[in-house]
Amino acid sequence: MRASLPANHKALPLLSLVLATLCMAKPTKDKILDAAVRCFNRDGMVNVRLQHIGDEAEWMSVGNLAYHFRTKEHIVQAIWERLVAEQRGLETARDLRETAGADLKQRGLEPAFVKGNTMCHLF
Repeated sequence: MRASLPANHKALPLLSLVLATLCMAKPTKDKILDAAVRCFNRDGMVNVRLQHIGDEAEWMSVGNLAYHFRTKEHIVQAIWERLVAEQRGLETARDLRETAGADLKQRGLEPAFVKGNTMCHLF
């Protein structure tokens, strides 16, 4: 999802426009990893070449892709590391919810229900 520029974007100074564009842009490595996951899921890892990933990542050249990840194995390693980091984040959120729930029980209170990552309390 891309953010849209304000209606008066022509009135913004050039530097502000460049900074706004950079803030909206998704980092190149993330684009590559997202494209690789789509390609691997669709075609299987063995059938995907760097060119396929480059084409999926908004027609990126293989040279540009190789600048960020030298081989397909490096891409797979980065995908793995990203998944591990996401899993650790989920475990941390779960641990925080459990800690908060234990704290409430010590004070004689019970959470009414858990919705997503948020405990909701009815008092």
